[in-house]
Amino acid sequence: MAMHYPILIRRSRRTFKATVPDLPGCTSAGDSIEDAIVQVREAIELHLQGLIEDGEVPPEPTPIDTLQADTENAAGICWALVRIEPNALSSRPKKVLISLPETLLVAMDAYADREGETRSGFIARAAWAYLGGSPETTPTSRPARSPVKKTKKTAAKGKKSTR
Repeated sequence: MAMHYPILIRRSRRTFKATVPDLPGCTSAGDSIEDAIVQVREAIELHLQGLIEDGEVPPEPTPIDTLQADTENAAGICWALVRIEPNALSSRPKKVLISLPETLLVAMDAYADREGETRSGFIARAAWAYLGGSPETTPTSRPARSPVKKTKKTAAKGKKSTR
């Protein structure tokens, strides 16, 4: 579910400054109100990503009317809400163990190879499509792999011991 962070926009001499009261230190500026909103969205995403990477939970947005009651926020010219999609904040892959039918794995691997992506990338993209989301932050491309990949284990199977 999307989070809507309130931002307060103030006019300075030549720019519009956007601050995020729920995220102390998270500010940005733009040549127009619209530009300030675009710039602060990126600042919010980076700020929240930093919190997540530090093991912290991003704060829930505070209602604008609660923030307006604070006298520190009285000098702004307008308020706006910036929509943030939590699933876009962390693109770091996490290893999981799943069980799937072998025939499905073979079909998935063949499709992923044809498309030049990894099995993990294919599964992530398919899951995003099923959920109606966006795989923008999902790494999916990789160099194509050869049909037969030799590993130490498979190479050892083909050798006979002479002892």
